[in-house]
Amino acid sequence: KGSRPDVYVIQGGKKCLIPDPATFKHMGFSWNAIRQISNEVLQQIPVGQPLLSIKKTQEPKENVNGKPMAEAEQKRKERAEEKIHNISSRLLGVIPNPPSITFNLTASEEVNAWADGRITTGMMEFIYSDSAVSPDDQLAMVLAHEIAHVQLKYGMLKEMLNNELKNAKDPFWVELIGVVNSKFVEVEKVIKLLINNYLRKDFSRDQESAADFFGLLYVRRAGFNVQEGIKFFERQRESQRETRIIAFYKDHFFETHPSFFTRYQTLVSQAKKITEQERLQEEKLRAEERQRIERERLEAERRKQEEQRQKAEAQRRAEEERLRQEAEKQRKLEEERLLVEKRKAEEERQRQEAERQIAEKKRLEEEARLQEEKLRAEQETKREDQLKKELTEKQKAGEERKRLEEEKKKELEARYVGIVTRTYKDILKREPDPDGLQYHVNQMKNGMNERQLRNVFLSSQEYKQMIAKEALHKQKSIQVGSTVTVANTGGIGLHLRSSPGLKYPKITNLPDGTGMKVIGGPVQADGYTWWKIQGNQGTGWSVGNWLAP
Repeated sequence: KGSRPDVYVIQGGKKCLIPDPATFKHMGFSWNAIRQISNEVLQQIPVGQPLLSIKKTQEPKENVNGKPMAEAEQKRKERAEEKIHNISSRLLGVIPNPPSITFNLTASEEVNAWADGRITTGMMEFIYSDSAVSPDDQLAMVLAHEIAHVQLKYGMLKEMLNNELKNAKDPFWVELIGVVNSKFVEVEKVIKLLINNYLRKDFSRDQESAADFFGLLYVRRAGFNVQEGIKFFERQRESQRETRIIAFYKDHFFETHPSFFTRYQTLVSQAKKITEQERLQEEKLRAEERQRIERERLEAERRKQEEQRQKAEAQRRAEEERLRQEAEKQRKLEEERLLVEKRKAEEERQRQEAERQIAEKKRLEEEARLQEEKLRAEQETKREDQLKKELTEKQKAGEERKRLEEEKKKELEARYVGIVTRTYKDILKREPDPDGLQYHVNQMKNGMNERQLRNVFLSSQEYKQMIAKEALHKQKSIQVGSTVTVANTGGIGLHLRSSPGLKYPKITNLPDGTGMKVIGGPVQADGYTWWKIQGNQGTGWSVGNWLAP
């Protein structure tokens, strides 16, 4: 057997599967006799037919008269046929070139068997009638004897012995063949004498001895108990069933067979020698097996120590690699942390720079606006002073002075109305309502100048709401594909950058009134809405707060 549970028996150089434990036991095999080999060697052995399982059932058969047998008798016959088949298959399996013979059960009370394969029911009953003996071993002895006769009958004796001549120097053969006939001292002489005896008569006494010898050899090789097998001849000699075996004695044994007693003694002697040699061989095999096991144990221990050493070395290397990888991982993490901090610091610096630029821009815009308002206020103040001076001069002229003063008041009021109206339009982008107009004109009459008036409008809730709506409307009005104009930068212009964000480099500066086309966006970055625009000055990103649709 290999590593799998399947067990085989070698027959005719082929491995035949033993189908189940019941068949294994029925064939008389021993579990201790199983030899385990490697799967590679097992696979190289050719596959033969599996043994017939004793569990296999057959259909009811008919007896010789064509009438159905009784069920019990049919089962006994089937069991007997199965016994004959299994044991003969086991015997033929140990022969190098087995003869073509098929054993068949013949209904007869005669205790007999022939080389043509017939074996009587009387023989089977005789063999299996004594429960104190081992009937399978005795049946194996009878069948092996007939198989050897078939080989002798077809001139196979020389081939049979030649098959063993490869081991002719084995003391077992020299001694065992000498037991058959004490005058045989050389294997070659045994072959010649047995062949000559065969040529003189089919069933001579020497051939019977040769058949006994080879039968005993096949029984032993097939694993049967030879001591039990040869008891068949003792039982024949002592049997009282003369009515069944008298013909067998008269026709065969008295003329061609050695006496039962002689054959029995000879076979006992052969069996003892075979058994002793088997014992010595078994002891030798056991000693060799113990040595092999010890060598395998020492080799296994050496391999185990080597594996442990290699495992320890592998663990040491793995630990060193783990520590190296851990250190490398920490180094990379530290580098990434420093890089992230550096990037954050640079982003913070760029953000602060962008805020500073925005604040600077707002400051410049505010200074420009205040300067403009200051100049306008100075001009208005000078004009007012001039008007007041003129009014003072006219007052000296009496009525003319009153008239001029009245005109001056009207002119001032008209100018105040114009200033308030212009401020409404400039800041709130609408015409003044009567109440608001009158309210702010009265404020100017009471000394409020134009700069103060504009500050009042710029800080009003209406102006803040209007600015918010305009910004929202402007963003909604700008779409990809639309044309926009740079506006309301206070003369500073609008920066065109390479990407959306204050940290990206400036491409150019777009003055108020520059027309551009929107080709991308919007993108939210740094608190602004950015649009990608394209024009004669180039292509880039700008904040939408200073783009008018």
